[in-house]
Amino acid sequence: MSRQKSKFNPVIIIIATTIILIINLIKNAVGLYQSRQRLEQARQSAAKLEQSKQNLEQEIALKSNPASLDQIIRDKLNLAKPGDTIVIVNTTDSANASSSAQTNSDDAASSLLPNIIQWWHLLYFGTKQ
Repeated sequence: MSRQKSKFNPVIIIIATTIILIINLIKNAVGLYQSRQRLEQARQSAAKLEQSKQNLEQEIALKSNPASLDQIIRDKLNLAKPGDTIVIVNTTDSANASSSAQTNSDDAASSLLPNIIQWWHLLYFGTKQ
């Protein structure tokens, strides 16, 4: 009888080994999933950086060309070459123009009032008079 107590039951050893193997398998699967996520993020970041690099190279090429550089400078500073014709397009319609004229006349009338009265109207009535 003492001989049976000293031996481990083979079923318990197999179950314990199986549990350890399953735990290790799960850990490895989670690690693999996380590694794939990091790899995908790195690929996306690399693609964004590559696109940014291409954009910068195009911008350098554009700005190194004297003709395009001249055009960029004229556009940013609103300048024109001698002999160029400048066309200004008014996009406001007549309704906007008349309402802005009315606002300007109201502002001119209110500027004739003393400052303290203008504050009084603004604070207590919510409007400028």
